[in-house]
Amino acid sequence: MFLLKLTIFVILSWVLIKIANRSLKSQKTLKARVQRSLQEAGWVCLEHTYYGKSWIATYKKLLQRQIVLVNEDQLTFDDLRKVVIMALLSNVYHIEIYYYQTTPHARKALHMLSKSRKSHGIKLTTRELAKC
Repeated sequence: MFLLKLTIFVILSWVLIKIANRSLKSQKTLKARVQRSLQEAGWVCLEHTYYGKSWIATYKKLLQRQIVLVNEDQLTFDDLRKVVIMALLSNVYHIEIYYYQTTPHARKALHMLSKSRKSHGIKLTTRELAKC
């Protein structure tokens, strides 16, 4: 009986480790792809941070600055709110967002931000990625 429980525990642990590694690997490759494409275009990363499954970075190219949000899972209103506040506080006028899916609240917020661009002056570029 003990041997059966131990075998089941080992198999479940192995499966969970495989799932966790796959998630980490896909997150690192997506972030690396975005970083590589921006560096090839001449952008330099000034600072970056992780927030849950989101990676937020500030990039600079000559006198231009932009904020990049790479969201590995589902783009929520909270993620979007943090990026917009960061852009307003650091006087950045361009935000690039990479995501797989959005929640309804985030989709509505993206629409409202795009619609009210004249009042806040922030250009929003969104790129929806296909989930592999």
